[in-house]
Amino acid sequence: MWRKPYRLPTLLTAIAALLLGVHLWWARPTLDEVLPASIHEFTVELLFEGFGGEVRLGTYLPVSDERQTIISESFEQGPLAFSDEVGAAGRQAEWNGMPPEGQHRAVYTARVSTRAVQYELPAGLGFGAPLNDAARRQLEETEAIPFRHREIRSLWNKIKPAQSADQVQVLRAIFDYTHDQIEPAPFKGYTDALTALRLGQASCNGKSRLFVALARLNGIPARLVGGVILES
Repeated sequence: MWRKPYRLPTLLTAIAALLLGVHLWWARPTLDEVLPASIHEFTVELLFEGFGGEVRLGTYLPVSDERQTIISESFEQGPLAFSDEVGAAGRQAEWNGMPPEGQHRAVYTARVSTRAVQYELPAGLGFGAPLNDAARRQLEETEAIPFRHREIRSLWNKIKPAQSADQVQVLRAIFDYTHDQIEPAPFKGYTDALTALRLGQASCNGKSRLFVALARLNGIPARLVGGVILES
């Protein structure tokens, strides 16, 4: 007798769950569309001493794209002039001027909403697609990325996959090596690709340059991308 009043709410809950299931099956949303976005607030503080001459400071800044949205941002420039612009290397901020002697600071604060994005490469993806000017520049050899060096070529001969005509397999082999075989190390400044290989350990910038070197060796345009590491 006492259970009757609860049958209608239970039925309505079941109908709502069924309708939600049908909607999800029909719309097939990705995981990042279902899960709530994460919001991060962070501050980059640059401390410097005025010495009577010109001071120039620079850093990369976030941009709004498919992976993140800038909710708000603010700048504290102190005695320096501030500017920022978006170029081929990303969005860059610069503080410059002739500050008086003593300690000063430049500060950037932002609130950013981030989303998980998964990119799928089709199996069997091959080589030989036409490249634009930007992609061709990402195949050049540099002092930091000497991909034609015999030691880097020798490394690739040891780790290349059997299906070396498949870009996905090539990228997987490069990732597995730089991620698993190069030991992580604290950031201590600039590390080129050859040094990372010889030491067998590197921070993120050394691992990235070795990854890029192996990718360019295989004709895959690649470049380094920097940013702010967010930790909860």
